[in-house]
Amino acid sequence: MKLKSIDYDLKKVKSKNTTSTVFSWAQVNNTSAEQTLTKTDVPIERDNTYEFRWDKASKIPATLKANVSIPCNGSAVVRLSTEMNVSMGSTTGTQTSKIDKWVEEYPAKIPRFSTVTVTSTLTEGKTIIPFTAILYYGDDIEHTLAEKGNFYGCNFFDFKNVFKESSLTP
Repeated sequence: MKLKSIDYDLKKVKSKNTTSTVFSWAQVNNTSAEQTLTKTDVPIERDNTYEFRWDKASKIPATLKANVSIPCNGSAVVRLSTEMNVSMGSTTGTQTSKIDKWVEEYPAKIPRFSTVTVTSTLTEGKTIIPFTAILYYGDDIEHTLAEKGNFYGCNFFDFKNVFKESSLTP
């Protein structure tokens, strides 16, 4: 079974973006000399996952293989160019597309009589998009089968660092 086309119902997209703190750090220097820190990388990793769930769990003894483009999170477009292997006999099939990694940065020098804080945030976007897939067998693109389902996507983006320095009274 092969994919002829996939149409997403963008009028029925449900999406939610949640921003959360993934790193927080503070350093106090209550001395009259500037402090120098040894920096250590702090890796932050998140899995972006994509899943197709079919409304109909019909027993079709074939595997669907397709390259698809998936709209995600408002006006942004995520292009999923990996080959998707989805068994039509199953109602779910999770595919991890990629793992995003960020490295936290923070200052190496802390001014005298001050406190330096760093807060890093990351936005998680979750999207549900109804779709209709048009499938065909072998080379017979004239006889097609329509299957409906929902695409579920979760991706991470908008990594931000906020630095704040405040003076201590000596």
